[in-house]
Amino acid sequence: MQTLEKLIAREADFILYVSYAQADQVYRQELEAQLSLLKRDGRIAIRDHRTILPGWKRNRALPMLLDEADIILLLISPAYFYSEHQDEELRCRKELELALERERRGHAILIPIILQMIEGLEKNELLTRQSLPRDGTSIVNLSKPKRGQALKTIVEEIRNVIDQLAREHAARIPARSLLRLPPPLEMEHILQRDSLVSAAYDRVVCTDLSALVLRSYMLTRRMCGAKSLAHLPPKLSGSRSMQQRRSPN
Repeated sequence: MQTLEKLIAREADFILYVSYAQADQVYRQELEAQLSLLKRDGRIAIRDHRTILPGWKRNRALPMLLDEADIILLLISPAYFYSEHQDEELRCRKELELALERERRGHAILIPIILQMIEGLEKNELLTRQSLPRDGTSIVNLSKPKRGQALKTIVEEIRNVIDQLAREHAARIPARSLLRLPPPLEMEHILQRDSLVSAAYDRVVCTDLSALVLRSYMLTRRMCGAKSLAHLPPKLSGSRSMQQRRSPN
């Protein structure tokens, strides 16, 4: 049986959550079609409320889905704020609340996409962010060919955001990658750790959690590295890592 935790496991570089009203599903499908290349290349995984399978508790699943998102798209239209179906309106409201909270904590980028402008929306706190399309054109008012071009431009803007996130992530210390490696009991795993730590340690410029993890590992490696390597076959004794741990004659 597929668990919720397994379903939300990260299978792409970034998670993109699309929050929209059911009445706007056709626009959401057209947008996903334009995002297909990014999805195929493994740069994004796309999720929305339909990820929740029948029988799962929505009040538990929805926060878990939003909490994994790196980018949250809000497809804004009258139906997003006002629906004839109470459950639908409550869901959109809850998604917006969770999205704003995740953005406030600095864990996600929130991008409003204006399907249809609503009277008074220009004064709404949502539009203190740069929305798309940049010229404020309502997507629903465009012919299908022009709508396709507008969505293509929107996807190019989203790609720019993804590229920026990728650059920021690459500049961080990959402490989590280190922690995911197998225990240093085999030479292959030891060399993997050496390579990762050597690349990351040079980039430590301030004391943060990542730096502490790396420094702790370096200290532990120096203290008990020789003991961990004692059982390795002699043919590996010529490696750089082994030589660094040998005591001078």
